[in-house]
Amino acid sequence: MGRLLASTAVLLLAASFAAGCNIDLGEVPFYCCKDCDPQCPDGYECKGQFCVKQGSCFDFVPNCCGNHKCEGGEDPASCPTDCNGTVNNCGNGKCDPGEDPTSCPADCSSSVTCGDNNCEPTESCTSCPADCGACPTVCGNGSCESGETAQSCPADCGGTNPVCGNGKCESGETSSNCPADCSSSTCTQDQTQCDGTDKIRYCDNGAWQTETCEALCKTQYDYSAGCQLDPTTNKEVCLCGDYGQLGDLCDQDLLCDPSMFCGQFDTTKPGFCSKYCTTPNATCPGGPSGTKAACVLQVGTQYACGFLCDYYSCPTGLTCQSLGTDMVCQP
Repeated sequence: MGRLLASTAVLLLAASFAAGCNIDLGEVPFYCCKDCDPQCPDGYECKGQFCVKQGSCFDFVPNCCGNHKCEGGEDPASCPTDCNGTVNNCGNGKCDPGEDPTSCPADCSSSVTCGDNNCEPTESCTSCPADCGACPTVCGNGSCESGETAQSCPADCGGTNPVCGNGKCESGETSSNCPADCSSSTCTQDQTQCDGTDKIRYCDNGAWQTETCEALCKTQYDYSAGCQLDPTTNKEVCLCGDYGQLGDLCDQDLLCDPSMFCGQFDTTKPGFCSKYCTTPNATCPGGPSGTKAACVLQVGTQYACGFLCDYYSCPTGLTCQSLGTDMVCQP
């Protein structure tokens, strides 16, 4: 019915323009005649694409006083029906949304101050947290901030859950990402702090020094497993190690010689250093004294060296257990 009415109205409108007479087409809006001048007959005005009778309005007609939208050039004075209570009140002491230093200098001038409990458009959580609230924490910025934990953000908080601002320069904190805790250049002898996973800060004659664990370990050991907390001393240290040889225990920190691999019977337990071999049951040289290493372990389609223990001892950390028809040392 609506489509039929609109179509009829357009036909009547064209006829009225041609005759030059004033005709009342009722309250229902109809499409403007785009090729006519004027587009709407006397007593009507074009709002958007609709001819609307003067004094009437509908929700779907744009820029029309009475459509419950404060838009276009409307304001509380010209259209209180749409704009009453929806526009900002310049002069109320608050720089409300929609106001700025140009449209309302009384509320939004540059003289507004941080600390008046009003977050002005020129203020932010960074420039004025007192008015705008604290900025949200950012996981991955290198600082374990309030609200972050080792569980929620291990990248910043590691396993020791440091908190910037608690007066302690903890693991993961530096003078760059947490000057509040780490700005002091003085320290106590033997004091250490991990700086990430591969560097350590240590106290040298009352002053902090920073070095990579790789450089420190290489002076006496084969490799570095990074900076970690030593649970036995509760001290952060560079974990250094010498490569394990045939039969030595191994895990993610205890590394085997590059020519070997860490073989495991059980993924929940450490493994032992082994190497691939080609002749089944042949002797594997390089095992500890009193043991017998032989090419008896099958790894996929390859063979690897294991330790027989029917008449021989097991390397340290391994125990004699049955494996098929053989007695083999296992972690």
